[in-house]
This record gives sequence, C-alpha cells and structure tokens, in this order.
Amino acid sequence: MSAERKISLYLYKYFGKKVEIITVDGKTFSGVACDFIPAQDNVPEIASISIGEIEFYENEIESITVVD
Repeated sequence: MSAERKISLYLYKYFGKKVEIITVDGKTFSGVACDFIPAQDNVPEIASISIGEIEFYENEIESITVVD
C-alpha cells in the first residue's frame, strides 16, 4: 500500500466522528468531521477532511483526535 493511500485511510477513520484538529500553525478546531476527500479526488491531490465549512488538507494537520 502506498504512503498516500495510508494517509487517506488515516483521515477516513475520523469521518463522521466528533474530532479536534490542531493545525501545523497551532490553531485548534472542533466539530464533526463531515466530509472526507481522498487525494486522487481532490485538487490539489492532497487528502482532506472537513469540519463544517472548513477543509483541512492532510499536510495542514498536526494532530487529529476523537473527542466525546
């Protein structure tokens, strides 16, 4: 399995769950991960996940965790 595919699967496991995302510039966002786009379907070709209207590309995410 390619590294790109592993990253996509990594983000996909958070889809539909309440998460907290910390970006590489230290900002924190919380909410339900309501959209996931694999790299091959995204422009630019980087996997992403969204909370509400905010899309986070995988290279912008420092950490992502499920919250209760």
